[in-house]
Amino acid sequence: MTKKIKINAALLVLCCIMFTVGCKKENKIDFTKQEEIQSKGSYILYKLKDGGQVSVYINEKGEYIVGGDVVLSKDQINYLETNKIGAKSNGNQTQSTFTGEFVKLWYEGVVYYTINDPNNSSSIIAAINHWESNTPIRFVQRTYQYNYVNFSGVPSQGGGSSYLGMKGGMQEIKLIPNAGFTVAVHEIGHALGLMHEQTRTDRDQYINVNYSNINNDWKFQYDTYSVQGREGEHYGPFDFQSVMLYRSINSEASINGSSVPQMTRLDGSTWGDNYYLSQGDIDGINYIYTPIKIGWVSNYSEITDVSEYANKCKKDIWINFYEGNFNWITLPKPITVKIVCTRKDYSNHNYVYQIISQNIITLPAGTQQYQIGTETYEEQYDQNMNEMDGSYSITYNVIRMR
Repeated sequence: MTKKIKINAALLVLCCIMFTVGCKKENKIDFTKQEEIQSKGSYILYKLKDGGQVSVYINEKGEYIVGGDVVLSKDQINYLETNKIGAKSNGNQTQSTFTGEFVKLWYEGVVYYTINDPNNSSSIIAAINHWESNTPIRFVQRTYQYNYVNFSGVPSQGGGSSYLGMKGGMQEIKLIPNAGFTVAVHEIGHALGLMHEQTRTDRDQYINVNYSNINNDWKFQYDTYSVQGREGEHYGPFDFQSVMLYRSINSEASINGSSVPQMTRLDGSTWGDNYYLSQGDIDGINYIYTPIKIGWVSNYSEITDVSEYANKCKKDIWINFYEGNFNWITLPKPITVKIVCTRKDYSNHNYVYQIISQNIITLPAGTQQYQIGTETYEEQYDQNMNEMDGSYSITYNVIRMR
């Protein structure tokens, strides 16, 4: 029996902002002027330079909404503004690398949070317990942490709203009064990086989407993530049990109160609400938050003098991958690493360090081992084991970005 592995809906598996080292001034958007230009209650269709497009709704609070209940951060809006067709480049654009999407995963699956929503506190706690009981995600009450979720406020529309992934700093999950357990589970799913199940690009193999009974305010919520200009990933068949899936008949999305379903199975049958995490939801979160650690393997490629007072050699350096139990594994998913090459010289009784190169690469799923370079050691010591002038080494360090 083939094990089902699925990333729920448009899972932003490669989703992070990774800022490369650079000293150029950021090209930031003036959001005060931006909100004056774009009227509240309107829609914007961003057509991007890479061919994608993103439909955004600006609510009465000036928040930029996609997918109905996903709030964009200023970094995400800045990304759309600077990458839309016709946007001018002033030569000072932020030196950033976007992989997959412009959201982040929570470091090591730990979400810090505060609850300032007395009407929903019991439902929020129950939802948190549900996520912790079924996935590796852990929720910790915030004390001083910079990145955290604040359960607070009321959404401008629908039962709830959330940012997509970790945006950095404080981010709100908003729920209507007495929203209930399932709505809280759903919005937490967005904060962890999950999109709606009906947005997966292969959904037409499993469902029919009836746009003739979807009003203009809701149409973009039924578009696939590729139509929205996003990158995502999914595995396994369409998950009809996903808590991230809309029910077939959504009265808020209908036209003139029609009871015709917005979505059906291919055979015309319908489904209702899903109240709990499905196995597909759990598998998807386990997939993107699986802890993968990096180990080192070295082999001498050249030995000139390795003795009591000298270390003169070259080593080929490889990295392997292992889980928390120290079992070596083949990468089950892509990871991004920064490889830093440093030269250390000893001169006048001082060490001088120089970064020779820095490269960010994405290693694809299925990688077992990767050679990062050859280290060089030309180290000489006196009889007191003090390093002598002229000694140097060239070494590598690997930092996992996501």
